[in-house]
Amino acid sequence: RPVDLRALLEGVLGLIRGRAEKQRVATRLDAPDLSLIADAGQIQQVFVNLVLNALDAMPDGGALTVTARRAGGWAEIEVFDTGPGVSQ
Repeated sequence: RPVDLRALLEGVLGLIRGRAEKQRVATRLDAPDLSLIADAGQIQQVFVNLVLNALDAMPDGGALTVTARRAGGWAEIEVFDTGPGVSQ
């Protein structure tokens, strides 16, 4: 079914807002109005898992940015955090 990607991502960030504030993590969404065909529940779970992983990487504060853009016939979504990253 058609999914409003921006609204879905806003909802995901709303779900984690309390934890983000407690950890002093600023959140930002940069996404145009974008619709895609997907299973809303499954795609939401993917993004919830990604942003929770990002919060786990920033227990002492930081920034979490989610961006979305149209890339040809696709939607490209990036979840970026200022955590330390994965060691080699």
